[in-house]
Amino acid sequence: MRVCLLGESRSIHMGQWAGWLASRGHEVILLTLGFDPIPGVQLVRLPFSERGSSAFPKKVAAVRRILREWNPDLVHAHQAVGFGLWGAVSGRHPFVVSAGRAMSSSGRENR
Repeated sequence: MRVCLLGESRSIHMGQWAGWLASRGHEVILLTLGFDPIPGVQLVRLPFSERGSSAFPKKVAAVRRILREWNPDLVHAHQAVGFGLWGAVSGRHPFVVSAGRAMSSSGRENR
């Protein structure tokens, strides 16, 4: 299965999910803002340095283009805001969002 994940490559959860999927033979691509490698996972760094509402259409267009080219069987975003929103408006289905508590790389909950 081809799985596209959207989220931070430095997230413990993203690393575990992406690594688990890849270790079971799934083809995994991670659209991310970071540079932290995950074994067996293709990272695509999103060029999103621009901020503000005027940047939103450019971000959505970039995510749509990548998803169209890669044609995943499943799109899964980690975080409802940002990655989740970009995935939702991409129009790709099936689409899943995980919106749990944020955890730091040390394993402590962010509050």
